[in-house]
Amino acid sequence: MRKVRCGVVLTPKQISKREAKKPVIVGIIIRYVADYDVDFIDTSYGTFSAEVNEDNKNRGSAFLVEQNSSGARYFTCEYKVEERRETLIAKGYSNGRAEEEARRQCKKAYERVLAFGNEEWGYIGIVAETRCECSHGFQKNFTSMAIWGIESDDDVGIKENAEDQIAQLKCVLEKEGISIRNFERLSKLALDKEVFVENEY
Repeated sequence: MRKVRCGVVLTPKQISKREAKKPVIVGIIIRYVADYDVDFIDTSYGTFSAEVNEDNKNRGSAFLVEQNSSGARYFTCEYKVEERRETLIAKGYSNGRAEEEARRQCKKAYERVLAFGNEEWGYIGIVAETRCECSHGFQKNFTSMAIWGIESDDDVGIKENAEDQIAQLKCVLEKEGISIRNFERLSKLALDKEVFVENEY
C-alpha cells in the first residue's frame, strides 16, 4: 500500500524512514496517587454535623459518631431512609422490605465512613504518563488528564479508570504526532504493574 502526499508517491521504505524521524515512546507508567481531599467523604456518603434531626435519627439515617466534653458529632446519610425507601418501592419492593433495605443501606454508608476514618481505605488519583525520545536525545513527557476521587479498594473501578487514562494518553500522543507503534505493548505492561506514589502535585 502506498501513501500520496502533495502528489508524491511514498514507498513503504520511505514511509518507514519518515516514521522513524518521529518522537518515539520510551516507556509508559500509570501512577496511583494518594488523594488527601478528606472533605470529599462528606459529599459522597453523607455529612457530619454537631446537631441532628431527630426524625432522621429515629428513621435510621443519622448516627452518633462521637460524644465528648466538646459536644456530639453526628453523621447523616446523604440519601435519607425515606428517599431510599421510595426509590426501592418504585423498583417493586414492598413497603416493609423497602424500609428494611433502606435502613440497611444507610447503616452500610455509616460503616463505610467509619472504615475511612480508620484508614482502612482512602481516595486515590490515577494518571497515565509516557516519556518520548525526540531528536538529538531530547526527551519529553506527556500525561493523561488524570482522574481523582477513586476509592482505593474498588478494584474494578481502578482498572476501568486506568484503562481510560491509557486511552486518553493515546489520544494526546496522536494529537502531538508521536509514533504509537509500540503503544499497545507498553500500555499493557503498565496496566499489569502497580506504581503507587505519594501526592506530589
